Amino acid sequence: MEYQIKLMEENQLKETIDVCVNCFGKDWRKIAEADFPECVGTYPYKPTALVALDDSKVIGMSVVTPVFFAQNSYSIAWLCVEEEYRSQGLGTTLVQKSEEYILERVSPSNNAMVMLASGIDSKYYESLGYSKKCTTPDDDPLMVKHLKPLNNPIGIV
Repeated sequence: MEYQIKLMEENQLKETIDVCVNCFGKDWRKIAEADFPECVGTYPYKPTALVALDDSKVIGMSVVTPVFFAQNSYSIAWLCVEEEYRSQGLGTTLVQKSEEYILERVSPSNNAMVMLASGIDSKYYESLGYSKKCTTPDDDPLMVKHLKPLNNPIGIV
């Protein structure tokens, strides 16, 4: 089955928060409720959420955030997929679409750097081309990948 990856719209906010709570646990609800309204739209220097859709149902997401004071550097966070949709490549597709979204914002003559901290096995991100640089204070691996500019930008609708 092919799923759509799109920018999160305001009317998807509650459903997206619910997906994150399902994936990360109820303790994350207040953080998601505080952070996710800022992720609607594509404003420079603000986080942007991408959602995975099965028809119109939100089934996964990721958030792309520019790293302040670091030109062409971004982070990917909040990567999650509803349990019933896992092991179908959807998480990988969300990472790839997040990377494409990042490259659309970087000058074609520049590379971009993407960072993510993950509490899961870093081997997954290594399989996507990320390398472990260090660990966070919470002992999560900090993964980094350098992206080359797109020749033919695909775009996210």
